[in-house]
Amino acid sequence: MDDYKKLNPTHRLYAYEVKFPFWDGNESVRRPYLDWATNDALSWYQAYNQTKHDRHVQFKEANFQNLLEAVAGLVVLLSSQFHTHDFLPLSVLVGDRPDQYDVAIGDYFLVKFPKDWPAQDRYSFNWENVKNDADPFQSLQF
Repeated sequence: MDDYKKLNPTHRLYAYEVKFPFWDGNESVRRPYLDWATNDALSWYQAYNQTKHDRHVQFKEANFQNLLEAVAGLVVLLSSQFHTHDFLPLSVLVGDRPDQYDVAIGDYFLVKFPKDWPAQDRYSFNWENVKNDADPFQSLQF
């Protein structure tokens, strides 16, 4: 998980929200990386790791709550890298959304992207400016 945590400063994983659209209840919105905003460990990932390494003692940690957080965490990682682009021909959740959520990759979950990007960290890409550059890629320093 330490490798993924390196992405938090540049991808703002802590600020993403994932909504389970067909969920009736208070916990339909998840922020699986919110603990990284304060540099804390992810409880759902710790539970997974404990269960993996000591199944007989820690099996109670393999629960529905931690499963939902892990699934939401995967949705965040995919969304932070690929936005909402996938290769499916049809969306289940078609239409304008009044709740500021976008349909996530896979067309089942909804995702709210961070809105707190500082101007200096915003990505701007113009192919005309880099198409003839011999080395157009920049290295990201962790």
